Amino acid sequence: MSDSLPSHEPASEDRVVGEPAPRRRKPKTIGGGLLLALLLSSTLFAGAAGLFYFWSVNQLSLAEHQHSVAVEAMDARVSEEKRTAAIEKKRKADAAAATAAAAAAAARKEAEKAARDKSYTDVGWSVTIADGIYYAPVQGEYYCTDAPMCAIFSILTDQPCMAGVFVAVSMLRGDVSYEGVSGVSAGLPAGGQAQMELSASSDGDTYQITDVRCVG
Repeated sequence: MSDSLPSHEPASEDRVVGEPAPRRRKPKTIGGGLLLALLLSSTLFAGAAGLFYFWSVNQLSLAEHQHSVAVEAMDARVSEEKRTAAIEKKRKADAAAATAAAAAAAARKEAEKAARDKSYTDVGWSVTIADGIYYAPVQGEYYCTDAPMCAIFSILTDQPCMAGVFVAVSMLRGDVSYEGVSGVSAGLPAGGQAQMELSASSDGDTYQITDVRCVG
């Protein structure tokens, strides 16, 4: 048994006579134009994505700024409303305090006047419409100096009336006024007294003081 030696001849391929040899396929590659288009598309997409990102960031920043401005405006409005309310509250409190003080002062003044009036009425004087001026009819019989009718009374003032006290009276018979007469006393210091005689020509039987005031 003999071994066959290896042959250095290439092994022959079985071919069918008359058929051409099969062609080897070249590997497919991406064309330059397509590659450039893909690169451009990727670049544009990346650029668009970047622009969108920056636009989103700007929009977010703008929204935050607008929100901050709105919050500040609201805080300012609330602060102004509180300030206005505080001012109005203080104004009302001051007005109420001033009203109360005025009422207290008026009440105190009225109480002082009542006490002063009582101190004079207790000893026979009568109050007049003028604060601090009092009168008293002359007691007993008296005669008019130069007229058939007259009103004779005394005047007392608790304040200085250095130019005198003006007094006006109405001569009456019953409830009917017949004549009005007036006169001015001599000057009086505080606490001073004067007797006045106001002559009338009417046939009255009494009189009523209608006006009294310190001349000066």
